[in-house]
Amino acid sequence: TPKSAYFDFLTKKNIHKISDFNNYWRIVKDEVIQDLNKSLGLWDENSKFSHDKFNKLIHKLGLETEWPLTPKGKRKTNADTFDIFSETYSHSIVAGGLPEIS
Repeated sequence: TPKSAYFDFLTKKNIHKISDFNNYWRIVKDEVIQDLNKSLGLWDENSKFSHDKFNKLIHKLGLETEWPLTPKGKRKTNADTFDIFSETYSHSIVAGGLPEIS
């Protein structure tokens, strides 16, 4: 089919670019997270988000009784929750949300 032929062409032509991206993305992602972590302190040394550290930040901001929880009891960290709180609070974490890096 034309679509698969086009995909094959793109893949063969750009396989080294795709490979480079996949190889370097983890490094770039970790560097970005660790740079943000210097001021936020919400990730561990392996760039894994820490709900425990986030809970401590919420406590420090005095939002522990207001910040919503998931059904499993963790603090919500989705964009909608940050949008709701950014209307009321001006702290950079709340107003700007957490960056989504996957």
